[in-house]
Amino acid sequence: MPDPFDQTLNAQSQNQLTRVGFYFGFEIFKKLGVLIRLVQAFFSATPIQAWMPKDAAEAIRIKLDIPPDWNETPAIGKPAVQFDDKIDPIAPFAFRGVIWYQRERNAKT
Repeated sequence: MPDPFDQTLNAQSQNQLTRVGFYFGFEIFKKLGVLIRLVQAFFSATPIQAWMPKDAAEAIRIKLDIPPDWNETPAIGKPAVQFDDKIDPIAPFAFRGVIWYQRERNAKT
């Protein structure tokens, strides 16, 4: 039976994978010499706190002395929203590496 998660990189599938993720995976493959899988979970323009458990995001906010009302992001960027939706359901998987490419989303001017 074919693996439903097998999306081998080819000319058609390459546009569905972030280049940052590709090179991350490629370097791991070169270093370890074993087949790896990349799990891509994203929602564009979301801050890091959306991707962490709510208690972790709150602990960091307190540690950095960030005011509670500082986070003016839309609902998709609220603490734990993306974590609860995309990460927690796959958390039983064992991960050897994780990257987060934020593109300066958390920067303030």
